[in-house]
Amino acid sequence: MCKDTETIYNSGLVGKGYTEIVSIDGVDEVDWSAISVLTDGKGNYWVGTDCGCSCNSAFELYNGIDDFTGPMTLDQAKESVFEEVKNDRLVCRDYKLGDDQSVREFVEQQFNNTDTADSQVEEETGKHPQDGDGHQ
Repeated sequence: MCKDTETIYNSGLVGKGYTEIVSIDGVDEVDWSAISVLTDGKGNYWVGTDCGCSCNSAFELYNGIDDFTGPMTLDQAKESVFEEVKNDRLVCRDYKLGDDQSVREFVEQQFNNTDTADSQVEEETGKHPQDGDGHQ
């Protein structure tokens, strides 16, 4: 695959206050596209999209969180990813997606791991990401 997720880690974001919770890519012979969602564990989410050919890697030009779209809520991030996936011919082809319903179900499946990521953040910090300052 052309997508190199290590570049997200090399940007210094993952493991330093941000966790990647969604990573989607589509690949053709030389063309690729990538969608990534990061969270800070405090209920804030950022969406990044990138595309290119075999001569570059995904997100290699991303230097920091300002290169992502956000911060946004979880619902806003889901909607943003829905729009990105719906309009990405490589992802739709690779995952055999067609109508809006199949795309929406696919996006929901990708975010199912969010509960796991939130639990991990809560375990590490004692705060649930949706609460911001902790449980009510």
